[in-house]
Parts: sequence; structure tokens; C-alpha cells
Amino acid sequence: MPPGSATSPCPTTESAMCCATQGDLTAALAEYRASLAIAEHLAAQDPANAQWQTDLAEACEDVAGVLLALPEEDRAEARRLVARGLERMETLAEAHPPTPYEQRVRAGLEALRKQAG
Repeated sequence: MPPGSATSPCPTTESAMCCATQGDLTAALAEYRASLAIAEHLAAQDPANAQWQTDLAEACEDVAGVLLALPEEDRAEARRLVARGLERMETLAEAHPPTPYEQRVRAGLEALRKQAG
């Protein structure tokens, strides 16, 4: 799954996607981290908001994906982010049947979990 593939990415996610496309993974990581901070803030504001919780899980996926793509990758941080995202998705799955967006985010996190080892 490509990082930042939400249907309505925030501006920092769009910027991160641009950086990644241009091969500047360090800049992409910084932008994805900014997007993660926004997602964390929104998710904390309304823990019952499934969209914001899924957006947070996807932001974890985005940062973890770039970490795994960098030569000086931090697998431990990537694993923590993937686990955090999967935990969010599991909580949502217990509350209601997953939407296609939630299924896609979960599948992306599962793929990264395998990649991170």
C-alpha cells in the first residue's frame, strides 16, 4: 500500500508523498511524522471517531513504511508503530464491521509487520 493513500490526505501527507516520489525519504519521514502528530491530536480529541482512529493507524503505517525504506532504518520504531496501528484497527473491528478503508489500512499494516520482521 502506498504511504499517504487516504482519500483526503492532509497537506503534510500530500507533501510527504511528493517528497517520497522524488526520492527524498528523509524529508518524507519528517512530513509523515508531522501528519502523525496531527492524527494523534485528532484521535485523542474523539476516541469514538472511527475515521480519526483509522487515520491515526494509517499515519503509523506511513511513518513505519518510510522507516523500513531508509538505509538507516529503525526496525524497532517501525514495529512499535505497526503494532500501535494494528491495535487501533483491532479495537475498531470489535466495535463494528470494518469499512473498506479500515480493511485497506489493516492490510497495509499487516504487510509492514511481515516486512519489519
